[in-house]
Amino acid sequence: MSPADLLVDSGQCLLDLGQTTRAHQLIGEGMDLLPRARSKTRAVFLIYEAGSYLKAGEPGRAAAVATESLTPANKIGAPPMRRSRPRPGTGIQEARRSRRPG
Repeated sequence: MSPADLLVDSGQCLLDLGQTTRAHQLIGEGMDLLPRARSKTRAVFLIYEAGSYLKAGEPGRAAAVATESLTPANKIGAPPMRRSRPRPGTGIQEARRSRRPG
């Protein structure tokens, strides 16, 4: 595991713990260390970050980061990125449910 991967994964753990400020700092540092040749990994990291913004109730930021992920993904001709099991808390439906009164 590279230092970039470790920083981003640590950031993901902090997101799960609700420590968003430090999490985004680590994710950013990891993204800065990621070599340009790892475009697919960059796109995946950006999708994780977008999910965290969606979970935090920031759909505008989530959309901007998700759109940014399309550049490296398209550059390498990556197929649509799908997970067999979505990460908890990153779905639009979950965000909608959390905003419903009741």
